[in-house]
Amino acid sequence: MPSISPLYAALQVANYGGVRRKTIMKEIQSIDIALEQLETALRLYKETEEYISVITLAGAAEEILGKVCREQDIENSLEQMQRSFYLIRKIRFGDQATDERKQSDKWLADRANSARNKAKHANPVREPVLTFDVKEEAKDLLGRALDNWWALGKPYSPTMLEFHNNKNV
Repeated sequence: MPSISPLYAALQVANYGGVRRKTIMKEIQSIDIALEQLETALRLYKETEEYISVITLAGAAEEILGKVCREQDIENSLEQMQRSFYLIRKIRFGDQATDERKQSDKWLADRANSARNKAKHANPVREPVLTFDVKEEAKDLLGRALDNWWALGKPYSPTMLEFHNNKNV
């Protein structure tokens, strides 16, 4: 029988109270992780008022799906917003908008992800109270995640379709 290092034994006792637990490893695709997060967020949005959880889950799904879009050279929902914002600024400010494109893209991304980042990285010392419209932010992140899902050519599930058809509620 192989010997166990004292450190390993101590970690086992600390983590599991000395009881050996069977580890179940599962291979899962990133897109399937995003789908589970998105479907759970949609269910929570419909059935509860746990909007912070919806923001966190939908935000995670939106980020994963946005990266998949980017890897496949598909414009994701955030990039679409940034492009639209740039075009509006270009009409209004001309070449100045082009010069400031990186700054305005960053500003818009920070604003669009503000609620998600605040919920995800809450700092009770620096910011003990957060204030934002949780339902509206949840709805926005769900919409962005769904836009990315659709951009990838994925069909809407019944839950996704229901949200899409009733998102003004």
